[in-house]
Amino acid sequence: MIDFPITIYRGATFGPFTIYVKDAVGSVLNLTGYAVSAHLRSKRILSLDMLPVITNAATGEITIEFTFSATELLLEVEGVWDLILIDPSLKRLGPYIGGYVSIITPVTQL
Repeated sequence: MIDFPITIYRGATFGPFTIYVKDAVGSVLNLTGYAVSAHLRSKRILSLDMLPVITNAATGEITIEFTFSATELLLEVEGVWDLILIDPSLKRLGPYIGGYVSIITPVTQL
């Protein structure tokens, strides 16, 4: 698994955060027919779907994005996140990428 910590600021747009999936030898993994799932977990949030989208299957591109109005609703937490792939035969692969996540309120408020 690729370790990738992220910070999400409450009330601010997050992303788009783009991930390019590659196989074990570094070649682009064509995601045609695949599904993707990513969740955030903490002691205060049982599970939050990060709503990843395969934006370009041929290039292995996955995007995660939250609008400012969506991040406004999040609680301040420290937790973990990860992303898994589901291949066309429904085999779960991964987690592919993940790490610690912080959701914080920015100092500057508008």
